[in-house]
Amino acid sequence: MLRGIPKAKATMHITSSSTPPSTSEGVAINPAYLSHPLDLELLARHMYFMDRKLSQTAPLGGLLEDRGAGKFADLEEARQYVRRTRTRAHHFTSMCAMAPRAVGGVVDERLRVCDASVVPLTLRANT
Repeated sequence: MLRGIPKAKATMHITSSSTPPSTSEGVAINPAYLSHPLDLELLARHMYFMDRKLSQTAPLGGLLEDRGAGKFADLEEARQYVRRTRTRAHHFTSMCAMAPRAVGGVVDERLRVCDASVVPLTLRANT
C-alpha cells in the first residue's frame, strides 16, 4: 500500500559541478518517505482497517489468506508493518516547485526546470 498524495516533501541537491552533468551521479535525492506523521498514520490505519474489517467480508475474505483474528494486534503493529514494508512507486514531482519560497518553492527567473519537479503539489495521476 502506498499513499497517493504524500505529505512528506522530498529533497534534491546538486552534489557535483561536473560538466556535462551525469544522470547517475551529481544529484542527491532524499524521498523522505514517511517523514510526515500523517503519511504513516493514514497508511497504518488503512492497513489495520483492511486487516480487521475488509479481509473478513465477502468477496475479499475468500480471496485473502485466513488471518483469524487479524495480523495486527493493534494500530502500533500496523505502523511498524508500514515502516518495514513501505515501498516506492511515486514519480518524483514537486522538488523544484514553481511556488513562492515561503511555501517551499525554488524556481525563480534564473532557474529553468524541464520536468515534473516544477509541479507545486504531487498529483494523483501518472506523471
